[in-house]
Amino acid sequence: MTGLIKYRSFVTLSVPLPSWEGPRTAILLLLFLVIPGYLQAQTGGMFDDVNPYDYYGNMSVSVEVRMNGVPLQDITPAVFSGNSIRGKGTPSSQKPGVYFFTVYGDETGEPLYFKVLYEGRVIEVDTGLSFIYNGITGSPGNPIVIDLPAPVSMTTCTEGWATTCLPFDAAVPDDISVYVASQISDGVLKVKEVPVTVLPKNVPVLLRASGQKKYEWLSRVADADAITDMNLLKGTTEETTVEAGSVLTLGHAKDGDRELGFWLYNGTTIPANRAYLDYTPVAGTRGLVLQWEEEPTVVDRQMNVEPKQTAADLRYDLSGRPSKGTGGLVINKGKKYLER
Repeated sequence: MTGLIKYRSFVTLSVPLPSWEGPRTAILLLLFLVIPGYLQAQTGGMFDDVNPYDYYGNMSVSVEVRMNGVPLQDITPAVFSGNSIRGKGTPSSQKPGVYFFTVYGDETGEPLYFKVLYEGRVIEVDTGLSFIYNGITGSPGNPIVIDLPAPVSMTTCTEGWATTCLPFDAAVPDDISVYVASQISDGVLKVKEVPVTVLPKNVPVLLRASGQKKYEWLSRVADADAITDMNLLKGTTEETTVEAGSVLTLGHAKDGDRELGFWLYNGTTIPANRAYLDYTPVAGTRGLVLQWEEEPTVVDRQMNVEPKQTAADLRYDLSGRPSKGTGGLVINKGKKYLER
C-alpha cells in the first residue's frame, strides 16, 4: 500500500485547556486526526468501497499478484462484476505479495474479474473468478496467482509514427490514431486508418501521434475492437530472429530526402512488440515510402460547406415568410420581384 495511503498530519494546538479536559480532549483530537487517515488508508486509493449490506453473501479469496513472475506489494487489487466493485485486497501479513479479499455477491457462479491499481494506473486482468456463496478460494499458502504482463513502452518518431504488436488488449490513447498497411503499389505502402478504441492483442499496427511522444500500454479486459481490414503487416510479441535484409521496418531512408517508410532492415533481431513487412522490394530500391490519407483540415472542411446567406440575399414571400424558391412574387431589400 506504500505510495497509495494518505495520512492526516498532526497539528499542535496552543489553546490553553482546563486541566480536567486535557486528557479527554487529547484523546478526541487523536481520534479525529489519526483515525480518518487510517480509514482513508483502507479505501484502496482509486477504487470505491463496497457496501456489504447490498449483497446476501460473501466469499474469502487469497491472491498473489506478480509482474513477470515478481511479487508486487505496493498495489491495490480489487474484484469486479462488470463495473460493480465487489471487494478490495488487504495485504497478507503471512506472505509478501499475497492479498486477502472478502468478496460480496448474491449468486453462486456469478463471473468476476480483477483490476489492479499499479503506480497510479488501473490494469484490468483477464484472470477470472466465479462467486461461491460463503465459499473460500485460495489461501496464503496456496493463493490464486495473477501474473501481470509488464507495461509495453513505445516512443513515436519525430513525425509521430511508430509500430506495435501487443501481447494483450489495450485501450488506445485519445491522441493516437491506428493504421493498417492496406496496399503496396509503385514503391508506396498505403496505410488506412481503422477506428478502434481498444487495440486487440497480437495484431500488428501502425500508430500515429502529433509528434515524438512516449507511451506505456497496459493490459485491459474489455473486449477489443475487431480489425478486419486487409493488413500486410506482421508482428512480434517477443524478440524475433530474421535474416539480414529480408524484411522491411519503419524508419527513414538513408539517402535523398530521408523519406519516412518501410526500408530494408540490416539487423538480425527485431525487438518485441514491433510490426514489420515481410516483403522484397523491387530491384534497385530499398523499400517503400509511407503514404496515408490525411484528415481534412479546417480549411478543407470550410471550403466544402455552403456559405451562409447574408441578410442581403434573403427573400421573403408576401406574407413575410422566407421564400422557398418555388417562384412567384418575393420581397428582397424592400422591393418586390417576380421569382421564376
